[in-house]
Amino acid sequence: MRRSKLLGFSLLAGGLIAGAISGFSSLGAVFGLAVGGLALLHWLVLFRRL
Repeated sequence: MRRSKLLGFSLLAGGLIAGAISGFSSLGAVFGLAVGGLALLHWLVLFRRL
C-alpha cells in the first residue's frame, strides 16, 4: 500500500514538474494538469480504501 501512495505522489510531482518545465506551452500545461489530476484521483481512491 505504501508503494502505491509513493507512486501516486511521484506521478503528481512529475506532472507538476512537466507542466513547469514546458512553461507557457498550453499543451504542456494541459498534459501536466492531466497527469497530476489522474495521480491525485488515484491517490484519493487508495486513501478511501484504507
